[in-house]
Amino acid sequence: MTTADIESDMTYFHASKNYLEEGSVIAAVDSSQRNHLAFFDNRTIEANRGNPDFEARFHAEHVFEAIRKSYFPDRPSRKDSLFASINLEDAKRWVKSGKAREGCHIYPVYPTRDTLIFVADLCWYNYAIRVFKGLLSDSVFGKETPRLTAKLAAREYWAGRSFVAPQERLSEVLLLGKVKIGKLAT
Repeated sequence: MTTADIESDMTYFHASKNYLEEGSVIAAVDSSQRNHLAFFDNRTIEANRGNPDFEARFHAEHVFEAIRKSYFPDRPSRKDSLFASINLEDAKRWVKSGKAREGCHIYPVYPTRDTLIFVADLCWYNYAIRVFKGLLSDSVFGKETPRLTAKLAAREYWAGRSFVAPQERLSEVLLLGKVKIGKLAT
């Protein structure tokens, strides 16, 4: 890979449980960087039956993937992508929220020219999880079933709309392709 293959003006921040070597290139297909694949693995699904947190995230992942396939097929799949944030502050908020494993390291990443990039508001996904866990009495969409509410949240997510005021948005960047690793940020 040459420097010309990297979009140097585009920097995102990736949280990893692994130490990554500065200058190395990782691909979205590297499953060691994609913990959310557990929601599509039959052994993990069986082992977590009855775990409300896992089941809520499992349902959210599958609803979000179904909506992407039906209405936004040009967007990268969550299950195939490497996750990042648009800035270091969002990456730190993401790690602090408990979405990442304790002890994660944050690295700047630079996508290659052919990497498909999509930026969403993670608040829509988190909202769908809360719906499936039964933590919300009313939907922002009205009196809907949990599955329909999650589908509506998924449509907003894939449309790239903010859940809250843009300054309160928690960015989630899906990167489908390869990224070059920068110097450890935290």
